[in-house]
Amino acid sequence: MIASLLAFGPACGKSKSANYPQKAEEVRPLTDMEALAMLPSDSPLVLRVDFTAIKGSVVWSKFSAEIQKSLNEEADFREMKEKCGFDPVQTVSRIWLGGDPDNEKSMVAVVEGIPKDKVVACHDGADGWQKSGDSFTKPDGSTLGFLGQNVLIITGGGVAALTQATSKTGTFTSSAAYQTANTSAAAWGTLSKIPTGAAGLPVTVQSLALFLDVSRGVTLDLTANLKDESEANMMKQMVPMGLGAMQAQLEQAGAPPAAQDAVRKIEFSNVGAAFKANWALSNDEFEVLVDTLTKM
Repeated sequence: MIASLLAFGPACGKSKSANYPQKAEEVRPLTDMEALAMLPSDSPLVLRVDFTAIKGSVVWSKFSAEIQKSLNEEADFREMKEKCGFDPVQTVSRIWLGGDPDNEKSMVAVVEGIPKDKVVACHDGADGWQKSGDSFTKPDGSTLGFLGQNVLIITGGGVAALTQATSKTGTFTSSAAYQTANTSAAAWGTLSKIPTGAAGLPVTVQSLALFLDVSRGVTLDLTANLKDESEANMMKQMVPMGLGAMQAQLEQAGAPPAAQDAVRKIEFSNVGAAFKANWALSNDEFEVLVDTLTKM
């Protein structure tokens, strides 16, 4: 989903916001409050990715080539680089995304680091997009607009959804999902509605929260709120069994002890119906594990 945002295709426009500067000379970072305020207040899914932090981490050094290769296979992404003269992978700093995964028209994305002048110059009047006031819209409702000079707003519900997004006053930030979010993490996401198709899980997941911190090594925190405590206890027994199989494979493959130790560092617990997992690795441990798994 994040990758598709980086290849958003030929369109642009502008939209007004009471909170964000509109003068051409004003370009400043959005605050989390400003960006999250543009998401639907009842968003079951919310994601926030700080690409600047991730691109300065060991995670990026290990996966950037694969990410770039995948994006370059997207026709829209290649076209944008060739026609507009900029690479979103290099310019995008942060992305916020919210809405209902089962309803694409509800989705809103806020993308910081898209140069408005270049996008407008090379895509104004592009096929398939219709200019409507200060925005650009497709027949399916996909709509794009800009705040200031470098923040792109993408909505799936037409001009009305764009107007609603840019006139929000911060209702999402008062929600329980935001209050429990580790907003200092390089990437975090909350999901309070499990998408259709996940019914095959052995437990009933009520909500999920995932946080990635790269400030000191690589740390992943996961909380899954299940139907009841018995399901959380079940997960606490099942997941280590699966990891045990992975450890056995590493041993059979003659993996370095550091890689085997990295897998053992995953910690599990449960508090009532909440199943929790924490995985904290140093940069060296992360590199050894990724290199080992890549070779297997």
